[in-house]
Amino acid sequence: MATNTTQIKISEITTHDKMDKRYAPLFQMRDKLDPSTVDRYAEALQDLPPIEVYQITEGRPKTGAGPDGTYILVDGNTRLAAAIKVADREKDEDPTIKAEVVQGSWREAQERAALANLTSGQALKAGERMRAIRRIIDLDGGRDKCDRADVALKVSTNGGVLSRIIRADDVRWLAGKDVTLTEPQAYNLSTAVEYKGKDSTYPVKTANESKVNAAIAKGASAAEANDWTAAQCRDFAKLLHHGHLDMVDQAIEQGPPRVKKDGSPGEFGSRERPAKQEVPEVESVGLTGPGFQRQVAELAEGLGLVVHKEFYLGRRLWGSRRRIDLILTEPESGQRLGIECKYQKSSGTAQEKLPATIADIESWPIDGIVAYDGPGFTPNMRAYLDSTGKAIAFPDLEPWLRLYFGLELSG
Repeated sequence: MATNTTQIKISEITTHDKMDKRYAPLFQMRDKLDPSTVDRYAEALQDLPPIEVYQITEGRPKTGAGPDGTYILVDGNTRLAAAIKVADREKDEDPTIKAEVVQGSWREAQERAALANLTSGQALKAGERMRAIRRIIDLDGGRDKCDRADVALKVSTNGGVLSRIIRADDVRWLAGKDVTLTEPQAYNLSTAVEYKGKDSTYPVKTANESKVNAAIAKGASAAEANDWTAAQCRDFAKLLHHGHLDMVDQAIEQGPPRVKKDGSPGEFGSRERPAKQEVPEVESVGLTGPGFQRQVAELAEGLGLVVHKEFYLGRRLWGSRRRIDLILTEPESGQRLGIECKYQKSSGTAQEKLPATIADIESWPIDGIVAYDGPGFTPNMRAYLDSTGKAIAFPDLEPWLRLYFGLELSG
């Protein structure tokens, strides 16, 4: 695909809101733009990276996808909104914006739009992230034909997550458009139709498929109406898994029973939703690497900093392509800081690569640090990281950023 960076007229850009309802969802994963982020970007427009647009070379629909010859926006909705805001303020009737122009197919543009939403700019909400991943699955052939390892690599996740998304979507389809389920509810209900190893002899496998699907749909409606926990959804799924379709109505009325190892149901309604308790806030429990990166990004955005994710720049000391996890920019001064985000959930050798990462930071054209967290770091490694002056533990990151960027000090 040929690319070049240039100034283009905003009037020549087709955004998702200029497409009909068939195509608009393909190019915008977010529910809506954040007005405060648009305002921040407007004040730092000259320092922001270019938007990304596609010149479609093949496959563009004849109608509904904007005028022929216009650019399709795939990355930079917030930056474009900020540029329009500045143009309105300055009464510029024919504004332009810096853009990276890519020549590619309609399908390639759709894939890039989904991936861009996953990897750049403001962090996606959980539902928006799922929407983007589902789009990649569809583009790669759908749930049955996609190469899950390839999709997982593209979206920086794993095959288990993709399988979870696919199964949860199956339950939502069975439940119908009027039922709204959380990801844990939908996924745990979907385990009713999983067959693994020894479990393949479960009676539900030979039951009437339409009856099983109807039972899952009824369970989904009950889960939404009664706010079932993930564990209650799993209990209901086990009930179906063991073929107890005659107990569905009782489970919905009284609450699902815990199912014993031999497949027999226990007392109905024995697992009640626990009362909500005040729990001390622990920032990083249960995180993964991508989750920790999003957490650091959200912290920076909360301080009014502009965040650019996964910025590629030259080669690392050991020859691989360098990708800086986060670039933070202070809008008024233009001061920048690069951050590598490292989360270690369990003990292992991954932490031993950090000295090389810190050495690589020395060759960056901007200042950089490692933000780290997680129970897997050994005391010796934590001591080493703190001694370098280039690594900051997550609990200390906010005051460190305030000092570095000259922001108001709290406490």
